[in-house]
Amino acid sequence: MQLLPLESYLSLLDVTLPPIDLDARLPLSRYTILNLLLPSLFCITVCACFRVWDVPRLLRVAFLPFALRRMYSTAVNMDFTRWYFPELGHVSYAPKNAAFNQALLIGLTIAACRSISWTFASASSASSSVIAELTTLRGPAVPKPREWRPTASRRRFVAVTLLSALLHMLLFDLVHMHIHAIRPALFRDPRGGVFLAGRWPTPTSMYLSGCAFALTFLTLQYTYDVLTALGVALLAHTPEHFYLSTSLTAFWGRRWHQLFRQTFVSVCGAPVFAAAEKLGCSKAQAKLASLISVFGLSAVVHWLGIWAMGHGASWWHTGGFFMANCVGIIMESIWSNLVGRHTGRLWYVAGWTWTFVWLLWWGSWMVDEWVRKAFVFDRLLFREPDMTY
Repeated sequence: MQLLPLESYLSLLDVTLPPIDLDARLPLSRYTILNLLLPSLFCITVCACFRVWDVPRLLRVAFLPFALRRMYSTAVNMDFTRWYFPELGHVSYAPKNAAFNQALLIGLTIAACRSISWTFASASSASSSVIAELTTLRGPAVPKPREWRPTASRRRFVAVTLLSALLHMLLFDLVHMHIHAIRPALFRDPRGGVFLAGRWPTPTSMYLSGCAFALTFLTLQYTYDVLTALGVALLAHTPEHFYLSTSLTAFWGRRWHQLFRQTFVSVCGAPVFAAAEKLGCSKAQAKLASLISVFGLSAVVHWLGIWAMGHGASWWHTGGFFMANCVGIIMESIWSNLVGRHTGRLWYVAGWTWTFVWLLWWGSWMVDEWVRKAFVFDRLLFREPDMTY
């Protein structure tokens, strides 16, 4: 028995952002680089300088609206799917580059949040240099995994890090080919495609969602490896400065990439927690409000990121994934309070199963949004076969 097509039900829970008119944004060109991108990067750097140099807060607050306006203008007006340079003589259109629009909007949104945090933070918690402040996303409070690379030798550290990047690129291509062995057109069509087709997630869709999340993880990992190698080899950072979930709490609190955690907590979680306590809420209630606000902010950022690709965005599919995980963490907290915490192999397997079934069930709708909005993964090392649509 087919359960039901879900569109009519999900529309009651959904907020949809419309597609972006192709002519509403400016193609990548010398003009947009000089007048949009570089001024935004300059404003971000100035905000970081103000934090490190302990510039009077009044000046920081006065500069903040100008900086936010520049970042907003860049995020919504630049289009990486179109390129125009005089040498070309025409505008080149590459719809696969829509993911760069997503990265630009998410990156500048995070930069805007960090600029707000820098404006109102004390200098005592700042990094030792402007470069460190700009390049340290995860913050000092985020748990760091045990270092496995040789930190005694800069040359060996860089070599091993680059080898790790190459290995993760190879794994990326292997997962990519594995996905296409199951679903040949998935993540290939820049016009969009079909994944769930309005139906409930199935074991196959959940498995493919897990593979898509693996591609995301591998992308973050090889990017991190390359940036780490550059930081140690070219910027003279010391190797010592670089750094299997059984619950949703552990997954989001320690295991996932943590790049945005410090930003979300400083600009949203901590202020909401403090405000809730001042309003007379208990510590548990304030913690709950802080948790919901952080996941809500993450949901909005990723939702807007999908919208930036140009084909519209569904709140349920993207934002709903993050809010569902917030609900899952609350359920875990209630469960722990009722039955306590348990150890042992059986509980480990049960916790691992619960975590990934929940992630992949709700994640299937987010991957469905990726497919429908034409998110394209290209291979890195092995040539992609020509596909005609």
